Amino acid sequence: MLDLLIEIQENRGIIKNREKAIKDSTNISYMKKIRLEFEKKKKIYMKLDLEVKDNKRDIEIVSLKLDELKNEIEEEENKLYSNFKYDLKLIKSLEKSINTKKEEAKDMEDKSLNLLYKEDDLIKKKSDIRKKLVELRDNFYEYRENNKEVLLKNRRDIEDSKNRIVTLERQVPKDLLEKFNEISRIKGTGAAKLSDNGVCLGCLMKVSAITIDNVKKDKETVYCDNCGRIIHYRKKSL
Repeated sequence: MLDLLIEIQENRGIIKNREKAIKDSTNISYMKKIRLEFEKKKKIYMKLDLEVKDNKRDIEIVSLKLDELKNEIEEEENKLYSNFKYDLKLIKSLEKSINTKKEEAKDMEDKSLNLLYKEDDLIKKKSDIRKKLVELRDNFYEYRENNKEVLLKNRRDIEDSKNRIVTLERQVPKDLLEKFNEISRIKGTGAAKLSDNGVCLGCLMKVSAITIDNVKKDKETVYCDNCGRIIHYRKKSL
C-alpha cells in the first residue's frame, strides 16, 4: 500500500515538473526578444538598402558629368590643336578652360572612386545584416518548432500521470488517502520509504527505535517521528 502512495506522489511530481517545463518552454519573452531584434536589424537593412540605391544614383550622376567633361575637354583640345591662325587669345582661353576642366575631371574621378569604395562598404554591411536577419528568423522558427514537440510530450506525460493517479487512488483506502493528502499539502509529499538502517527517505533523518519497532510489528499506520510522513501501512483485516 505504501508503494501505491509513493507512486501517486511520484506522478504528482511528474505533473508539477511537466507543468513547469511547459511554462519555461513557452518563453514568450525570449521569442519577443528575437522578434524585436529582427525588426531592429530589418530597419537597419532597409536603411542600408536605401543608401546603396542613393549611392548608385550618385555614381551614375558623377559618371555622366565626368563623360560630359571629357567630351568637352576633347572638343576644346581639338579646337586648340586645329587653330592654325595662331589666335593667342583664343589659345590661352582654351588652355585655361582645358586645365580647369581637367582639374574638375580629376575631382570627379576621385569622387567616383570614393563612391565605389562606399558602395563596397555598404554592400558588405548590408550582406552582414541580411545574414543576421536569416539567423534570427531561423532561430525563431526553430525555437517555436522545438517548443511544439516539447509541449506535446509534456502534455502527454501530464495526461498519463493524471490517469495513473486516478487508477492508484481507487486502490487506496479513503481514510489513508485523506491523511496522505493532508500531509502532502503540508510537506509536499505524504509518504516515504524507510531505509534498512532506519532513515526516513522523506526527511533523511533516522527514526526512533520505537518507530522502527512499530514497523517491524506491522502496526497499521506508522509515521516518521521527525517529518510526519507515512512510512508504513498495513491494510485492515476484514
